[in-house]
Amino acid sequence: MVNHRNLEDKIKSLEKQQLRELIFNLIRKSQDCKKLIFIWLGDTEKVNEELLKEYWQNAEEIISEFNELGGGSEEKEEDAYEWLEEISQLLTTGALSFEARQDFIDEAIIEYQKHNSGFDDRLMELFFEACKSDEDWEFLIQKLKEKPSEWDIKLIMKIYKEQLHNVTAYLKIQKNHLKLEKD
Repeated sequence: MVNHRNLEDKIKSLEKQQLRELIFNLIRKSQDCKKLIFIWLGDTEKVNEELLKEYWQNAEEIISEFNELGGGSEEKEEDAYEWLEEISQLLTTGALSFEARQDFIDEAIIEYQKHNSGFDDRLMELFFEACKSDEDWEFLIQKLKEKPSEWDIKLIMKIYKEQLHNVTAYLKIQKNHLKLEKD
């Protein structure tokens, strides 16, 4: 075990350039070190963005597998829901930039649109949690329009009506939707 006093003395003896090299090396080798440095620097938004990426990566691995197989083990399902809950906590309580929220929606919608994992409802809940501004809602609508299911069209109408309060857009989609149903 390394003597902490000895380590502190060695760090204190390093030149400025050597300290930079040490820090950059730690960042390259360890995500945890990177997060700790952001925390130390007081950049909680950046920490939350890094955590969001990490949590989504963990959840996505399982959800992608479930999409391919049409399901999976109960243990993996529980793991995925735990990661999705961590994401929910970040989206509802964490400081996240518009770009980070958009990136999350952009990546997660790919798995959502496969509609074969059993996680669709939870993913949509997360998309709604990620939307904090009209711009976020518009972005989600555009993503849903890329491969709209019957349910997605209803969600788009709901967003226009309840979130954006855009009755004109709501009625236009409703009219087109009713026209398509008749044909």
